[in-house]
Amino acid sequence: CFYHGSPPCSDQQIGQLELEFNAVLPTDYLSFLKIHAGFSKHTDTGLIRTKHLQEAHRQLIAEFQQYLKEFSSLDRPVDPSDLIPFYESFGQP
Repeated sequence: CFYHGSPPCSDQQIGQLELEFNAVLPTDYLSFLKIHAGFSKHTDTGLIRTKHLQEAHRQLIAEFQQYLKEFSSLDRPVDPSDLIPFYESFGQP
């Protein structure tokens, strides 16, 4: 078994991601992107590559809208668009 790390993001790519996600990405994740723009173990998807992050986000929102009309955490409603998918395992979000 082996690990595969994608090449790092440029500062410009990180800035673009911050714009797309309204600057809510965690600092440690942004720091990680300066090392790898995605990371996986063998055939597992792992950390979603940044070039697929926006599409994964759209897909997550669509799935919430289709299957789960209301979502809450600690009895407070959660807007699915505020959730950012970082990791996927063997096609399972």
